[in-house]
Amino acid sequence: MPECHDPPHQNKGIASGSWRKHFARWWLAARTECLFSRRRTTWLDRATRGVGIGVWQWDVREQRLIWDDAMWEIYGADPTSYASPREAWWSIVLPDDAMRVNQEERALMECGLGEISTMFRINHPLAGIRYVSSRCTVEYDQQQSPIRVIGINDDITERVVEQREREQQRVLADHTARLAKVAGWHLNLMTKEVSWTDGVCRLHDLEPGHTPSLEEAIAFYEPASRAKLERSIERSQEQGTPFDLELEIITARRRQVWVRVMGEPLYEGDVCTALVGAIQDISEQRAVREQLREATQAAETANEAKTSFLANISHELRTPLTSIIGFAGLAREDVENVRQHLDTIHRNGEHLLAVINDLLDLSKADAGMLQLERVVTDVREIVRDMRDQYQLRTDTDRLAIEASVAHNVPDQLNIDPTRFRQILHNLLNNAVKFTDEGRVDVNVAFDSRRQPPTL
Repeated sequence: MPECHDPPHQNKGIASGSWRKHFARWWLAARTECLFSRRRTTWLDRATRGVGIGVWQWDVREQRLIWDDAMWEIYGADPTSYASPREAWWSIVLPDDAMRVNQEERALMECGLGEISTMFRINHPLAGIRYVSSRCTVEYDQQQSPIRVIGINDDITERVVEQREREQQRVLADHTARLAKVAGWHLNLMTKEVSWTDGVCRLHDLEPGHTPSLEEAIAFYEPASRAKLERSIERSQEQGTPFDLELEIITARRRQVWVRVMGEPLYEGDVCTALVGAIQDISEQRAVREQLREATQAAETANEAKTSFLANISHELRTPLTSIIGFAGLAREDVENVRQHLDTIHRNGEHLLAVINDLLDLSKADAGMLQLERVVTDVREIVRDMRDQYQLRTDTDRLAIEASVAHNVPDQLNIDPTRFRQILHNLLNNAVKFTDEGRVDVNVAFDSRRQPPTL
């Protein structure tokens, strides 16, 4: 029978989980038959119960399972309620887990393995589902036939729950960082070592887990951004001030990305030893801001254009109205030249009507209500008519107006005659207005190569 050695005492410097592993190794290595002998010692009872570890033995030859008191406590079972520990184990362990563990232990004995560690669930009568870890080893006789399996059980529910909560927190933090496009970084100012989370690696188009040097990390930034970041790091280290910057990087795949880099110093005593911070992809926000800026600028330009238009249109309306009123008064007083005055009134009335039509068309176009007609139109007739009208308005001695229509222009076209006339009117009006003498030429051609054909 192996000698029973004192168990290792729990050291305050050893973590609880690590100490449990030391205890388990001690127990399995000792192969202590004395635990199940009548000479079981009081200190061993206290050791196993004190740490919540139960000890069990499976006698292969007698097919008998032996539990110590701590085992019954772990399983929440009353020894008097079961015919044997084996019955209790099969009743309390969840069926799927019981079959799996039983197969693992059989494989342990058949394959001659040294020891196995596993975990299973039990339905504790008072606490519900609990998680138990099991570690066992096999003893063999001289013919290498298994004679017994010795093991320990430990209720690890709290550790499993804590581990799952930590994993949930990690997953939540990872998903949150992905959705917000935020990741973390750390710079050790003593060793110049840089630590990136996987999110920072993905942002730089690098494999998760990549650990860059400080020079490599800085090199991703555009020169202007790099200089700004280096100054901020230096200022943060010297003055203890945090920083929040918008910088441009070029990733490993040559993508241009705008990032927000935030950082703050960490101190050990009075010494700044590290910088810690976050980095966020703000390319979309920058694009939205740029679109908003362009839209604002376009709106301001449109507003200025409308202001200028109103100023011009007021002049265009006032001029013919003044002429109409003035020549109407002359017509009443100067009977001999009344026809000439009426002609002037008529011309100014047409001009006023044209201005009003332009104003109405502009309003319709601005509201998206302007519609084009498709009417069979004689283009040459409209061109001749517009030429004759403007020739009558100008001083023929100083300014001549010529119009020509190319031979390839069809005699009849399906166009909007009113809009076509307006276009010619605007072109001729501007030409005449800014040409004191010489000649104004109007040339109309037809380009059938375009789709649709263009006049």
